[in-house]
Amino acid sequence: MRREWKMKKGLQVVGVVVLVGLLTACGSSDKSFDKQGIDEISYTTGNSSANITYDVKYTEENVSLSVDEFVSGESSQSDYTISKDEFDELVAILNDNNAYEWKDYNESSGAEGAQGFNLYITGDDFDYLAYGNGEFPDGYDEFAKDMDDFFAKIVDAK
Repeated sequence: MRREWKMKKGLQVVGVVVLVGLLTACGSSDKSFDKQGIDEISYTTGNSSANITYDVKYTEENVSLSVDEFVSGESSQSDYTISKDEFDELVAILNDNNAYEWKDYNESSGAEGAQGFNLYITGDDFDYLAYGNGEFPDGYDEFAKDMDDFFAKIVDAK
């Protein structure tokens, strides 16, 4: 009886360890961007005839936003200073949309003139790039809407 109980207990412990391992491997990731470590966030959306790039650079002194638009061969650039709270809001958008999971995403449909995106983030110890041309990672539509709303709010207020 005692040996049987020890064996059952041992199997229960092994079962719990295996279950925790599976949940860790298959469960949702807790990876996210740490706003303290980010130096630059660059986001481009559009196609070959019309695109817009938002380039946010973080320093101890300030946070700068450069907006580069290219439409039908014409380009324009506007520069802004944004608050550190707005920068925190931008990082929250990245994390709320699980953009960290797209690291190394590199897909293209091969269609000429297709809509695409480029998300490049650099930090203290990392470089992050996600790219799509006619192909997008899961959750991209909501992310793109959140990014468009965020940058429109800043540009319209300045």
